[in-house]
Parts: sequence; structure tokens; C-alpha cells
Amino acid sequence: MDKKYAKKVLEDPFRYNWYAQGFGKMATTIGNAKLHIWDRLLLNPRVPAIHSHSYDFLSLVVVGVVRNLRFSEVHGDSWSKVLVTASGELIDGPSYAALEESPIDVHREGVQYRQASDEVHLSFPDDGTMTLVEWTGGEPKHMKVYWRGKTPWVNAKSRPATREEIASVTKNALEAWY
Repeated sequence: MDKKYAKKVLEDPFRYNWYAQGFGKMATTIGNAKLHIWDRLLLNPRVPAIHSHSYDFLSLVVVGVVRNLRFSEVHGDSWSKVLVTASGELIDGPSYAALEESPIDVHREGVQYRQASDEVHLSFPDDGTMTLVEWTGGEPKHMKVYWRGKTPWVNAKSRPATREEIASVTKNALEAWY
């Protein structure tokens, strides 16, 4: 996928089945990959955003910028943690841990990066950023989700995007990058 093809998707978004997630993204399937459009319009501030994934993946930043802050789990109890399935079902938790930050990675338009399933991270893309994600790792694993304190977990489970969300998010992306 390139920037020109991404623009065509944005200009005719209702041809695709979009789903929204509380992390602040909307996604659809393109071939064997997922196209994500990031927009804080979709962000649920109660959803914990620090997480790992169920698969290893390769991500191409089609347009925009993604900042990725990685964490290592260390001894402590300042963060709550749950284990969930790839579909967002609770497996175990909460348990408690502490997290130590690594330097921020910045990925710009045209850059492809890898993420291992067990890497705990927080992504904060610019609004309208589009990424194409291809899963590269075998069997699905559980995901870890972290949040500060000992409040209840809020699920970021995917749901169908509304027509209004699709129209707003794609319009915002077009205005930001084209």
C-alpha cells in the first residue's frame, strides 16, 4: 500500500467494513493486512492503552507519524495488569507490576517497523496517521494490558464503527495528510 492508494480508501470509505477500538483507532481488512486510521475522536480515556499483542507484526506507516514508547516489567505494584485473549476476553487478573520506560521510537511516513508480541508498549500516533499491519507470528498468544493504580479494567474490545465515525475519521485523515 502506498499514500496514493490510502487516499482512495479515504475518499470512498463506505466500501469497507470498519471497526473502532477504544485505543483511538479505526481499522479495516485490506488483503491479508489491517489498515488502521488513528484519531483521538475514537479514544476512550478510561481504556488502558499500555499493552502487548497476541501476534508479532510488521507495521508500515503509510501516512503520518507514530511514536512508540516501550516498557519493561519490573518488580513493584504501581500498575494493574490483566491477561486477555486476542479478541479481548479476560483470562486472568488483575495482578500488579511496575513498568520501566525505554526511549521513544519515532516512525514516520514510509517507515516499516517490527513489533514482537511480548513487547509492552504505548503508541501515540498523530491524528489521521494510517498504518498497514501484517501479522507475522504463528499461534495467537495472550495480551497483557496495564493501567496505573488499582481501578477496574475497561475493555477496548472492537465494535463496528458508526457511519458518523467513519465519515469524521476519514475526513480528518484527508485534511491532515493530503
